Amino acid sequence: PENLTSIGNSAFEYCDFTGSLIIPDGVTSIGDYAFDYCEFTSVLSYAITPPAAESNSFEYSWYGNNSTVYAKLFVPEESVETYSSTSPWNNFNTITALPDFENYEIEIKDGENVLYSLVFNMLPDKSGLEVKIGQIPTTETELNIPESVDINNSGLVLNVTSIAENAFNDEAQDNTGCEMFTSINLPTSIRSIGKNAFSGCSRVNSIKSLRTTPPTTGENCFDGISNSTDIYVLYEALDRYDITPWNSFNLIG
Repeated sequence: PENLTSIGNSAFEYCDFTGSLIIPDGVTSIGDYAFDYCEFTSVLSYAITPPAAESNSFEYSWYGNNSTVYAKLFVPEESVETYSSTSPWNNFNTITALPDFENYEIEIKDGENVLYSLVFNMLPDKSGLEVKIGQIPTTETELNIPESVDINNSGLVLNVTSIAENAFNDEAQDNTGCEMFTSINLPTSIRSIGKNAFSGCSRVNSIKSLRTTPPTTGENCFDGISNSTDIYVLYEALDRYDITPWNSFNLIG
């Protein structure tokens, strides 16, 4: 959270997570074993001044089974030198300036053929990326939202956690960026779907959501999608999805 200032001793010790850790700029201290054995591949710190940390705060992120330092640290450009000379931050494998990922775009291809592109931006609370359409598909295809994105192939892997408002629906131009999609696949990382996100996706006949807890949904996010559309969820999550708007469709577990 944005108002976080301190991470306590053993707060996330042995956490079952292997992606990127995002530390907001308000954090000033990190306790003993806070992220011990969390196996992060990278850590993103927005703090200009390195938070006070213990030598074992990120122990397993720094050292693998063979005592090899491997995690990457990304910090504000003006702070690279400070982190590089401050213990224990200088134990990280590499310390690099945060790459620019505003309107970061990736192409989704079939061989050499570009089907469509997706555009990503950091959420205001810096908890992950939100996604919207870039290049609109010209032929029928399925929409696959990635669980995470490696920014500029830098090793900074960020989870895609939100579908932006009007992500695939351009109200200003009175058209839709999803009229050619026949199915939508949502990964476990998606926590929220914005207002009108998939409005107008009239050809969609199936949606798959891998998250065990239904993503929160904005107004009219599925407007225009037929009620006969199949919604595929994990069997153990079927009862949880029996809420509006998910139960407006054909729920299959």
